[in-house]
Amino acid sequence: MKKNETRNEYRKIVSYYQSVALYHDPDMKNRSNSISFDDSSPSAILNISEVQCKDDGRYQCIVGYINSNGIGADTRTETSVYIQVMADIPEFTIQPANTTLEKYSAVILSCSANVGRPGGIVTIWKQSHISDERIQLGNSSSSVTDTGNCSDYANLLITYNLSRSDDGFSFGCTSKNKHTNDPAPSKEEGPRTILYGEDRSYETLSSGTTPRNLEERNYESLSNGMTDTYSSIDERDLRVGEGAQYEYLGSGETHTYSSIQPTVSM
Repeated sequence: MKKNETRNEYRKIVSYYQSVALYHDPDMKNRSNSISFDDSSPSAILNISEVQCKDDGRYQCIVGYINSNGIGADTRTETSVYIQVMADIPEFTIQPANTTLEKYSAVILSCSANVGRPGGIVTIWKQSHISDERIQLGNSSSSVTDTGNCSDYANLLITYNLSRSDDGFSFGCTSKNKHTNDPAPSKEEGPRTILYGEDRSYETLSSGTTPRNLEERNYESLSNGMTDTYSSIDERDLRVGEGAQYEYLGSGETHTYSSIQPTVSM
């Protein structure tokens, strides 16, 4: 007997009598053979020659007999059958796909795969270029079974906020199940360069005009042991002169401001 997938009950597959096996499942009859018990052997055997995904599940054997009091009785034993399917290489993406990103910005990590059977999952992780350790960021919690294709599909979507410590890290995804041997099928993207640094605010003073606020963002990134500095000024009428002097070119008298020397932290 085999347990139904949708109901907590069993359906008969084969009934065994002495030297005779009676099939209740025509499909199983076409792809298996049965050996009934007889005087030489007490065992009843079902050999499935063409295994299909739907054969996965819980099976029960019931042995009926007449006890010493002449009363009919039975014993029941159960076992589980798992159909083993290998996991596929996952599909993995990072959005935005830029390899250079600002600290505190968010990226969306997406992974999907046929994780195989049984018990398949996908795992998203990050890894430094100086270490073999993969730091786990999340696992899929469930999968969708496609019995016809003998596949289990798992998906995982993570929004991850970058930090300065993520500079040089790669991101990836692994697909595996209970029978997957290491190294498991994986897909990797990276490494990512993370821009970081202090923010500064300046105020312009110009005759006949309202003071205007300028925002400067300084970013640093480590590359091959060197420190690169990036700056951006959020002001349309601003000119950055030699020596990092700032000039306001709006209406009225133009003023030149003192040189600003950013502090670079290693």
